[in-house]
Amino acid sequence: IFMGISSSLVFGVPLGTLIGEHYGWRMTFALVGVLSLLSMVGIIKFLPKVNPQPSIPLIKQIATLKNKRILSIQLISFLQLTGHFTIYT
Repeated sequence: IFMGISSSLVFGVPLGTLIGEHYGWRMTFALVGVLSLLSMVGIIKFLPKVNPQPSIPLIKQIATLKNKRILSIQLISFLQLTGHFTIYT
């Protein structure tokens, strides 16, 4: 996910600016819309249908944090997200 965010900022912003300069800002949004539709069609066509799984109650989900390994991974993810988005702010 982070690699996708970073690469979209590195490649997408300059490409969107270039398209916007030559064809107008609306074309950038039109291109994003077309790419989104193509992605949606590809997902519908190529990914298999998956039966929904029963939902897990919130209490059980929170109880998994008693495991120190899971808690440390969640803490690392939280700190990484906090640092990542603090820079953008």
